[in-house]
Amino acid sequence: LHVVLRNYTDDNVELAVRLLKECGQKLLQGNRQELDSTFSILSNLLREPSLNNHTQHMIRDLFTVRRDEFEAHPAIQSGLDLVYENEVFKYDEEYEVNENKYKQIRKTILNENSDDEDESSSNTSDNHEDQSNFATADNDKEK
Repeated sequence: LHVVLRNYTDDNVELAVRLLKECGQKLLQGNRQELDSTFSILSNLLREPSLNNHTQHMIRDLFTVRRDEFEAHPAIQSGLDLVYENEVFKYDEEYEVNENKYKQIRKTILNENSDDEDESSSNTSDNHEDQSNFATADNDKEK
């Protein structure tokens, strides 16, 4: 920001003001001295006659936003969930016990499903036999 404001133009100052509005609260928390230094430069720029009225107005608005400690522009939006709770790795002290429980539950579920599969596979094999009988009968008719 200091480099941008050192060779100031209306566009550079506007860029700095917008950046400070969006990042100001984080800078306020992390490096207040640097932020104060930047606002000191902006204060000096307010006295420069070469800046247009729109840019001067943006700087004044920024000072108002700073006075409110950037409440209108939070560092991280409250509704923004950066990491979902299910995606956080947590050490499981009882990993082996829980894995064994999981395996037992899995066996129970798969055994129930495997019985159903046996019944359905026998039905499927019956259907294949019926279809092959029809195919043989059709071939006999063609001859």
